[in-house]
Amino acid sequence: MISSPRSPRVRAVAQLKQRTARSQTGLFVLEGPQALRDALAAGAAIDEVFFTASGVERHPDLIERSDAPTT
Repeated sequence: MISSPRSPRVRAVAQLKQRTARSQTGLFVLEGPQALRDALAAGAAIDEVFFTASGVERHPDLIERSDAPTT
């Protein structure tokens, strides 16, 4: 569980707001459960999934379907 917004992982994800970071890494951020459902249904490669505590309770199906590390 990540508890600090200053953690290196959070900073790395935040950098993906910038086109340069997305171009350099080839990564982008999906936000929301529906976007994750759609990506999983399309067979997209998911590198990492971040959930809030309430999101874990509301969407356990997404956690089970995603084989990416969950934070």
